[in-house]
Amino acid sequence: MGGVVISKETNEIAWLAVSQRYRRKSYGRKLIKFAIGNLNLRENIFVQTFDKSVSEEKSARHLYWNFGFTDIQDGGLNPAGVPTVIMQLKETKPI
Repeated sequence: MGGVVISKETNEIAWLAVSQRYRRKSYGRKLIKFAIGNLNLRENIFVQTFDKSVSEEKSARHLYWNFGFTDIQDGGLNPAGVPTVIMQLKETKPI
């Protein structure tokens, strides 16, 4: 259905993919929730994803945005030559 790879060392979601057949069925949301739950919430969490100029990939950006991620810097081109952006989820302090 899909998969997610995280790096606890850099506190980031390193890779996320959902098979086309399973998109728009909440699998991406579940994978992001799982990833965040396994990273350090007391530190900023990062992800590199498609830039807003990549119209066919707006759903990926929208998923991260719904979790509170915001753009922080240009991520350059990925290996396929597609523009990317670095997004950040700010640390959550315990109550």
